[in-house]
Amino acid sequence: MCWRACAPSPRGVTAPYDLVVAGALAGGMERMTLPQAAKLLNLHPATLRKWIRNGAPTISLGEVGRGHGTTVDLEQLKTWRATRAVPTLADHDKRDTLSIVSTALLDALKRDALAGKAGLTEGQAAMVVLVIFERCYRNIHKAPLTADTLPPELKPFGAIVLQSIESGSFITSRRT
Repeated sequence: MCWRACAPSPRGVTAPYDLVVAGALAGGMERMTLPQAAKLLNLHPATLRKWIRNGAPTISLGEVGRGHGTTVDLEQLKTWRATRAVPTLADHDKRDTLSIVSTALLDALKRDALAGKAGLTEGQAAMVVLVIFERCYRNIHKAPLTADTLPPELKPFGAIVLQSIESGSFITSRRT
């Protein structure tokens, strides 16, 4: 296929290029040039070149001359970047991970006003936080959460739930 003979698309890019990009978006293509990948990722090609210098996967490294550029697999590139940008939970021990989770839940409840945003009472929101933490604990430790293993910063939320149940403000309704 002749790239020079193709009529420009409305955006000023040759039609085969648009077909290549459209094919990549549809998942039908794995191999693409650096400029194509940069366009799909909304990045500058120089950014992708920097990633490659830092170890990003490539299908083939480029050579000097037109048509001999680096080719990449977009999905492999995205996966590589995601693992570099966000440290995995495997990098933390279980206590550190649960500490991060409990801090995030406390922030959601207190700083982000979870109860008000979700239309819940304070007791209901505290119960949601405790249930989510319990699920995280079970998934990480493969054991049930007990009163002894509940982090000290989350213990007051158990008291909030009990107080709200005893006062009658923890009302649940089930719709059938």
